[in-house]
Amino acid sequence: MSVSARSIAHDGWALVRDPGFIGYTGVAAFFNCTFFTFVGGAPHVVVTVMGLSAKTYGLWFALIAFGYMIGNAISGRFSQRFGIDRMLRFGVLLGLVGAILQFALMALNMINTPFGLFLPQAIIAVGNGLVLPSAYAGAVSVNPRIAGSASGLTGSVQMLLAAIMSQFSGMAVGYTLSGSPMIIMISVEAILAFLTYLYLRRYLASVAA
Repeated sequence: MSVSARSIAHDGWALVRDPGFIGYTGVAAFFNCTFFTFVGGAPHVVVTVMGLSAKTYGLWFALIAFGYMIGNAISGRFSQRFGIDRMLRFGVLLGLVGAILQFALMALNMINTPFGLFLPQAIIAVGNGLVLPSAYAGAVSVNPRIAGSASGLTGSVQMLLAAIMSQFSGMAVGYTLSGSPMIIMISVEAILAFLTYLYLRRYLASVAA
C-alpha cells in the first residue's frame, strides 16, 4: 500500500492529539536532551575550562557509555517482569537524582574535576538507558495501527530537540567559559522529564479507572 503525504499527516495529527503519545514522547525527548546537552558542552568544559586533553575527555566519556549500557541491560532484563511504566518511573527518578547531584556539586564549586562532572552524568546515563526503550515502547503502543508513524514521529521530535539543546549548550559554555549553563540546562531537562512523567501517569490512571 502506498504511503501518501496525506496519510502521514493524518496519522501524525491523530498521534499529537493522544495524551499518552504526548506523554511518552515528551519523557523520551526531555530525558534524551540530558545526554545531548552534555555532549554539546562537556568537551569544551574538559578541554578549554579544565585544561585537560581530548584523550582525557574520551576516557572519562566511557563512563557515560558504560552507564547507558547498564541501563539498557537492566531494561532488557526486567521490563517484561515489571512493565514499561515502572521502568520509566525508576529511570526518570534516577536521572533526576543524578541531575540534582550534579547541580549540587556545581553550587558547591566541586564540578571543576572530571570526577565531579562525569559521575553524576553517568547516573543520568543509567536512567537514560532505562527510560528510552520503555518510552519508545509506550509511544508505539498507544495506537498499534500506526505504530510506524508513532516511532518515526517520536524519533524526529526527540532528535530535533536534542540537536537544538546540544547546539545551545555548546554556545553557552563557549561564551561563559563555564560548565554552569550546561549543568543548569541538564537539571531543567531532567525536571521537565519528571513532570511529563507525572502527567503521563495521571493520564494512564484516569484511563484505567
